[in-house]
Amino acid sequence: MPVEQDVKEVIAQTLSIKPEEVNLDVTLNDSLSVDSTEMVDLRVALEKKFAVKIAASEITKNSSPQEIISLVKSKTITQ
Repeated sequence: MPVEQDVKEVIAQTLSIKPEEVNLDVTLNDSLSVDSTEMVDLRVALEKKFAVKIAASEITKNSSPQEIISLVKSKTITQ
């Protein structure tokens, strides 16, 4: 499965929504009203799924799923 789809799946599972509800170009806060606890859960889920380390400052509720996909891709390429 491509990284894009995997990230959408992780976001959907973490936030208890359907993958098709994940809008790639709108911030998580604007599109899904995520809170800080959900962001921590999302960061941990992404770290586990992709075996990468993500600093809390690298993804925030003002990040879009597309930005998160780019971040994950950059981290998986360098490993």
